[in-house]
Amino acid sequence: MSINITWNITDLDCLAVAPGTTNPNCVYDIHWECIGTSTEINPVTNQPYNSRAYGVTRLKYVAGVPYTPYESLTREQVLTWTHNVLNQNEELPVSQIEAGVFQSVQRQITPELIKPALPWASA
Repeated sequence: MSINITWNITDLDCLAVAPGTTNPNCVYDIHWECIGTSTEINPVTNQPYNSRAYGVTRLKYVAGVPYTPYESLTREQVLTWTHNVLNQNEELPVSQIEAGVFQSVQRQITPELIKPALPWASA
C-alpha cells in the first residue's frame, strides 16, 4: 500500500493593480489543497482511501520583486510561492501538512478506534 500526495491550486485572488505600480492582476491569496490518495481500495465505497487539507496562503507584495504577468503564471511557479510561504510559517510547514494528510489516510485504512457490534446483539 502506498499513499500519493498531490498539491493543487484551486483559486487565485488578485489585486486589480499592485500597489505603486501599473501591474494588473497581482496575486495576493492562493487557495490550495493537499490531497492524499491510497492505492488501497475501501471495500465499502469501492474508491481509494483519501484525505484533503485546504488552505489559503497570503502573499506579501514587495516592490522591486520581479513581476510575472497573470497570464504567464504556471502551476509550478504558484506552488513554489505557496510552499515557500508555508515553509516560513513554523506552525504549518509543507512537511506537517503532508504528514497530517498521510496520517489521515492511514487512520482510515487502519483505524485506531473501531465500533464493533455489541456482543449480546443478535446478528
